[in-house]
Amino acid sequence: MSKNILIPLSLMLISSFCFGQKKVNERNNQFALELFQQVYKQDTNTIISPYSVFSAFMLVYGGSDGNTEREMQHVLHLENQKTAHPNFQLLNHKINQPPVYVANALWKEEKFPFHQSFLDLAKVHYDESIYPLKDDKVINEWVANKTKGSIKQLVTKKDLMDAKMVLTSALFFEGKWRHEFVKEETTEADFFTSTNDTVQVDMMHIDNRFAYVEDSTKHAISIPYLGKKSIYEGKHSMIIILPKDSTTLDSIIHTDLKEFIDQLHPTIESRILKGTYKLSNCKLSLPKFSCNSDFQLEEMLSEMGMSDAFDADKSNFKKMSDLPIQITKVKHKAFVNVNEKGTRAGAAAAVALGLRGGNAEPNIHFNVNRPFLFLIKDEITDTILFVGNISTFTDH
Repeated sequence: MSKNILIPLSLMLISSFCFGQKKVNERNNQFALELFQQVYKQDTNTIISPYSVFSAFMLVYGGSDGNTEREMQHVLHLENQKTAHPNFQLLNHKINQPPVYVANALWKEEKFPFHQSFLDLAKVHYDESIYPLKDDKVINEWVANKTKGSIKQLVTKKDLMDAKMVLTSALFFEGKWRHEFVKEETTEADFFTSTNDTVQVDMMHIDNRFAYVEDSTKHAISIPYLGKKSIYEGKHSMIIILPKDSTTLDSIIHTDLKEFIDQLHPTIESRILKGTYKLSNCKLSLPKFSCNSDFQLEEMLSEMGMSDAFDADKSNFKKMSDLPIQITKVKHKAFVNVNEKGTRAGAAAAVALGLRGGNAEPNIHFNVNRPFLFLIKDEITDTILFVGNISTFTDH
């Protein structure tokens, strides 16, 4: 009979400028874009928090060995166990600052023989509070509380059938724009969906200076959230990537976006010493939008190269338990809501394991009236928190 370990979570990522943490940040960002390419479907709205999945697998990675460990290193872009966990611990501590709220917990059946070293890893490096594993209601209440009601049900009784451990991490993000849109200036406007339909949306408008970049196929803008006053516009931002008229969102998503996105986050050296951080005078038109997504990621992660972890004959989690464990399920839920005042977002994932058997530029009108990609980032540490796309709306 299968013995499952479930790992529900909901959180987001941040990093620091220290060398080791920056490496973890860069690896998460690479994983974030690759995972989004897997979950993206044309003509469908999507939102994920790649860091929540990354975070869950960081602890599972701590219990892996052999080829399972090597595959997880490849997919997560990690180097080794020795440096990964302490660096991630520092990273996670940096995350938990308003407007980001993070909490972790481990729910364990008392008699299941997990190695004490694995449980110590969870407590020391992942701040896991350990609770007795009872039922889905207790876990869902914990997740709902930590995400301020944004994720109300993550696991079911069926998910917990024969479960021996549940690892949870909860995230809630609620950011106000540094420059709020004026509600009275929101108007109805056309949005041209990916299916060539035209729908009416509530379009917000603002004139201000924003970080802006473009190339031959796309352009992007960074919209700052309210934060401490500094050389940065704010601690967090939303990046909108919009295809140019002759390009589709689908073609953009399946390209390497990292270098393009990085242009919106100049280094400290360029911002402070060289003064090359540029802001452009923009007229921004952005639709109000909301999105909810619910995924099972086993097949996608396997296709990314993490196949052994899901294979009853090949999985190797000997650092977790002497019993032969495999991952049986990976669930992920996320939501985002964007309006004139700011953004509210959260995410939750579940991994089940079981015994195997600037300078002013000319005015730019950045009109988001067609399918677009969006990211929520920590700008000080250059970390992707959420990734999503909006391709369609329901007409008024």
